[in-house]
Amino acid sequence: MKAQNKSNAVLKVLILAILMTNLVSSQQLTGTSTNNLFNVLLSYLNEPNAQGGIRIQRMSSTTKAIEEKESAEASTIQQSNSIYQFPVIKITDANYTQFANQHEWIYVKFFTDWCPHSKKVIPAWHEVSYRLSSTPIAVAEIQCEVDDTLLCEKFKVVAYPSFKLLRKGVIRQALIGEIKDASRLVNEAWKVYLKEGRSG
Repeated sequence: MKAQNKSNAVLKVLILAILMTNLVSSQQLTGTSTNNLFNVLLSYLNEPNAQGGIRIQRMSSTTKAIEEKESAEASTIQQSNSIYQFPVIKITDANYTQFANQHEWIYVKFFTDWCPHSKKVIPAWHEVSYRLSSTPIAVAEIQCEVDDTLLCEKFKVVAYPSFKLLRKGVIRQALIGEIKDASRLVNEAWKVYLKEGRSG
């Protein structure tokens, strides 16, 4: 009877491990808790039965794949978070003049909170800030339709998001729309800067 109960317990754990494997891979579940539970189940299955019963080999390829996926995701998140460490200066009607006096070149994103396209370009804009951080081009943003309507009117913002490269307060280049390609945003601004920046 004890051997029967032990076999049933092993069978239940085996079924649970198979279900966990399927769940983890089909739902792409990751995290410390999921891996810990999965590893406990697998280590239980690896333990030899006291009566010398069936020993089930650990599915190391499955756990290795899960660990590699988690490591890649963590690396991506860490890289993404490091981009957000580069500040995007918030310009308002109140601080614009002082900021403009300090920076000959300013690359500005004009946006609104209610615009879904404005929200989708946030990561790209932080990457632009990161990539231009060691150049003479300051990266900033202005929220329109709140308090800063004067600046949005001054720079003739008609759509969101709008990206405008300013030199001494004059628009030198403008892009409009959901541009999520940071390389494009940087390259377009850099072309203008290289053309005009050294010519006085």
